[in-house]
Amino acid sequence: MTDRIEQLERTLADAASDTARAEAMYNLAVALRYVDLGRLSALTRELLDLARAIGDPELLARAYMLRGLCTRDLTVDDYGMADLQRAYDLRRSLEDFDGCAIMVVHMSRIHDRRGNYREALAMLARCNEYIGRIGPGRRTQLYARTAANYTQLGDFGNAHIHVLKALDAAHNGAESADRVNAFAVAGGLYYNLGMFTKARELMLRAMDLVVDDTDRTSLLNNLAAIAGAHEDYGEAIRYFTESVKASTAAGRKYMAGFALGNRAEMYRRMGRKREAMRDARAALAIAEKIGDRNIIAHVCVTLGRLAAEENDVQTGIAHLKRARDLLQAMGQRKALTSIHKLLAGLYRSAGKPKEALEHLECFAAMHDEVFDPKKLEAMADVLDRLELERATQEREILRLKAEQLEREMEHRNARLTALALHLVEKREFLHQIDSRLRAVATTTDNRLRDELAALTREVRQNLSGEEEWDAFEDQFTRVHGAFLEIISTRYPTLTATELKVCALMRINLDTKEIARMLSTSLRTVQNHRYNIRKKLGLEDRVSLGAHLAVVAGGPAPDA
Repeated sequence: MTDRIEQLERTLADAASDTARAEAMYNLAVALRYVDLGRLSALTRELLDLARAIGDPELLARAYMLRGLCTRDLTVDDYGMADLQRAYDLRRSLEDFDGCAIMVVHMSRIHDRRGNYREALAMLARCNEYIGRIGPGRRTQLYARTAANYTQLGDFGNAHIHVLKALDAAHNGAESADRVNAFAVAGGLYYNLGMFTKARELMLRAMDLVVDDTDRTSLLNNLAAIAGAHEDYGEAIRYFTESVKASTAAGRKYMAGFALGNRAEMYRRMGRKREAMRDARAALAIAEKIGDRNIIAHVCVTLGRLAAEENDVQTGIAHLKRARDLLQAMGQRKALTSIHKLLAGLYRSAGKPKEALEHLECFAAMHDEVFDPKKLEAMADVLDRLELERATQEREILRLKAEQLEREMEHRNARLTALALHLVEKREFLHQIDSRLRAVATTTDNRLRDELAALTREVRQNLSGEEEWDAFEDQFTRVHGAFLEIISTRYPTLTATELKVCALMRINLDTKEIARMLSTSLRTVQNHRYNIRKKLGLEDRVSLGAHLAVVAGGPAPDA
């Protein structure tokens, strides 16, 4: 990355015009996004001034987008939202609907991080009016973000509908980064449905495609969560630790806070309370500094559990009530369900049965709503069918590719046969010229007879056919690969002429055409075929052409 940045800096220094300078500055800013947010912030301000001076709305939209993303990553969310909105308005005026869609996705992520999932859904719904006018990559992103928000809200029905749409768009021309997003969101839905093995499989498929450091960090967090659900806490901590390092190195505070908060929960489950408390406090400090309600709520749950395990009931209740209030405001009903259960237990320990009963009733009502067994079973069936449909589609794609290759082979073989027949016609023409030259030579004077003799020798040299055969053999090898090499290696007693007969049989020339190609008689070719069969040890009922094709690993000829 350092070499890339240095190269872009040189390009910027060498830029001869404002337009070239602006383009070089934009490329440098993109490269700095995951490396140096402070420098990026200064560069985007300079880029905006230059874009305004040039008066290019496309460049201005890109500049606002970069500054919006930078301020968002620095967790100055309000300014980030304002700049992204400006970029959206410019894209809309240019009728760049793909650009509009990505701005909406970026803005929805700000709502995501704050836990405002309903606001994020309303933001994503902006694109409904022009969804048919954007490419598969942008559709994948929109559907995936919508599915993720519905999943967070516990609305698995709408989540699975949009997962299907995201996967469908991803399989129809989306870039690898968009396919990563679709697989990750599908894995998140499986995870929330308790189908951890399938969730992990999808996350690993996404990891195989990942090219962006941010996507990789998110996937590490997801894989860690899945490992934790399997109670493989050692692996979960390993993933979260890698995520913390990567996020910190990239200046991604909210991702580092998220990973630290989740690692704290893994340590708590392992009984390593000291490490759990250390990570929880560090995560809470980051989350409060950047105003991330989602991280605050989930860290408060861990702190509440830790306090409960130490019999510090009042501290536990305080932490859990803070988490409850945040989760209620964010509409996270699934997470809120477990909070009511925990509070019921703590109030019972505190000798407050009325409060305990209230939370138990809330827990029961929410659990039946969010975790309806029939609904989850139906969802699992739908997702199983999705996997089956995907496998069927992949088999169909492979079948179509095989048919296409077969058609291409037939086309190439037809061209090769046409070449052979053209060479046959050329040779016959030369034979006719040779015969006529010899006839004329017997009826003319000595001076012309010498010239005719020279012409006859030239014609006969062309009739030898070695150069023509070399050209034919080169083209034959391009179509049929190592056919001649395989046959000659397996049956070393075959002569050069017999190998030529084998090649001509491979392109479906009949005996008469082979004889014309080799400038020999039908009887001679029949003898060659007989000798080939004998050397190959074939019985009379076995087709020589079919056997040669099988030996060389190709389809049998038509005749």
